[in-house]
Amino acid sequence: MKCIPRYTTVIAVLGVSAGLLLPGCPPEEGLKMPERSRITQLEVDEGIYSVFDLITLGRELNLHAFKREDGFGNGRGGRIPPNFSRLDSPDSASCNSCHGLGDVVMCWGTNAGNVLVALDDPTNPTVAGSNERNTTMVHGAAWLELLSRELSSDLQAQRAQARSDARTLEESRTIALESQGIQFGSLTVAPDGTVGTTELVGVDPDLRIRPFHAKGHEASIRIFTRGALNRHHGIQSWDFLNFTDPEQPASSWDEDQDGVIDELNEAELTAMTLHQVGLPAPVESEQENTQVEQGRALMATLGCTACHVPALRVSDPRWQDRSSTGTQITVDLTDPALGLPRLKKEADGSVLVPLWGDLKRHDVGEYGHEPLDQPVDPSLPWWDGGERGERIAETLPPIRRELMLTTELWGVADTGPWWHDGSAATIEEAILMHGGEAHAAHDAYAEASDEDQAALLAFLGQLRIGVVAEPSLVKQTPSGK
Repeated sequence: MKCIPRYTTVIAVLGVSAGLLLPGCPPEEGLKMPERSRITQLEVDEGIYSVFDLITLGRELNLHAFKREDGFGNGRGGRIPPNFSRLDSPDSASCNSCHGLGDVVMCWGTNAGNVLVALDDPTNPTVAGSNERNTTMVHGAAWLELLSRELSSDLQAQRAQARSDARTLEESRTIALESQGIQFGSLTVAPDGTVGTTELVGVDPDLRIRPFHAKGHEASIRIFTRGALNRHHGIQSWDFLNFTDPEQPASSWDEDQDGVIDELNEAELTAMTLHQVGLPAPVESEQENTQVEQGRALMATLGCTACHVPALRVSDPRWQDRSSTGTQITVDLTDPALGLPRLKKEADGSVLVPLWGDLKRHDVGEYGHEPLDQPVDPSLPWWDGGERGERIAETLPPIRRELMLTTELWGVADTGPWWHDGSAATIEEAILMHGGEAHAAHDAYAEASDEDQAALLAFLGQLRIGVVAEPSLVKQTPSGK
């Protein structure tokens, strides 16, 4: 018989009245709960923790090495956890064990930390039958999330206008989709509102920009973190369980059959997300250098900026989150209290985000082709009105194996090895691996003078993360002890 959790009503922070799901079901016999220090959603609702407290707590969880008693691993299929495995999880004990291989907290990783995703046969996985990915950096991710919100809203507004025009004129309307100078192909709307999407380019048919992962298949930091906890650590968060089966009581469901329940609650995932949100964006470290300025100009001259757009504008730099209980958290990403440096507001309150990317998928030739298509995560993101665990109404096709999201170049100097799978040992190798839609830029670089090539590499070499990141602390053992 399924236990029905109890509800109560609380007054949340900001005065929002909400129903709160409490862990009112006792653990089934033989099941345990993690013994580490915990925070709860009720404590967040009551305002016990400030945003900065939650960022600190999230940092601790992002650095935490999960153990069996935390729920690390899984016992699915009758196996004995933790089942440490590079192929079908778990493959690491902490977030920073991969994202900290660059010797900074929650940043990039070498290809020693590569992961295998989109397995062609989950029951008998192989390296060849998977998409191999290098660990990406986390710094600046909140800006990508805000950009995805605004670009998506713009594209959807264009679709809505086309629907209105088609209905009014009683004839089909074909429109070219463009936002901030980025072209996303076209769509055709019939008078009855039916939308034809076969001519879209670089974006999903629902016109939601998904800025995370190499193919761009997840829409928010929280969704990304929820999936990574399950895939890499065997930790099922409250969000993950609600997304997997909302009919199950998430606080007492041992989905992965490892004998541990309530492995990571809603408030803890909020804290982990906030720590990533608060990380500073990468910066340019040498802005008054003649060779660097020559290289900056060459980015456009050689055609690199066709995809690596220097900057996109965010009109509202506030990142927001709303809990299942109605508590809203707002973080102004320009707030210097988060730690410097911070991107600065323009006179109108907007922010130019120097990402050197376009948040769009492209075919960059054979070196960018993966073995498998990639399913799109069907979560409805918070910035599009999604509740915890809510799914989109549409059924989206997988992302073709030939397509990859443009890699943002901010921080590129520090993120070696390069390419989506870490197969390029140098930045120059990565440039020369470009083909497909980028073949003209590849040829222009290959035919450039030694001076121009050196200038371009000098420009890319000063796009840094390390100068703003928090160094990892490595304990030294005294000699002879």
